[in-house]
Amino acid sequence: MDYKISVSIMSGAEDGNMLEYSLMRGDGRKTATGWVLTIGRHDENDIYLRHDLYTSRYHAEIICDRGAWYLRDLDSTNGTFFENPDDYFNERRIYGTHSLTENQLFRIGRTWLQFESIE
Repeated sequence: MDYKISVSIMSGAEDGNMLEYSLMRGDGRKTATGWVLTIGRHDENDIYLRHDLYTSRYHAEIICDRGAWYLRDLDSTNGTFFENPDDYFNERRIYGTHSLTENQLFRIGRTWLQFESIE
């Protein structure tokens, strides 16, 4: 089974870039029940945010587990946030692992990203 996603960068130095990832292409790492992609400022990450100094070296992970998508903060210094659609200026910081929905906007450091799974 192949897993595919796209992540659009919505702010910062790489604003407008759309990144596509696929397990079959060798992106991320396969797990017993799915797939994991890492996000951070270190060049070993799958989603490499080199220009955002507020992003930790190993900041967060996008996880597919048994077909469900999750975002996990890796105890980052500056946090991982979900957009609050009711109040843009009052985003919600997440701790640990949370469900990730289609077209979900989230912030890593100072970079806004948008998640989309590809069927």
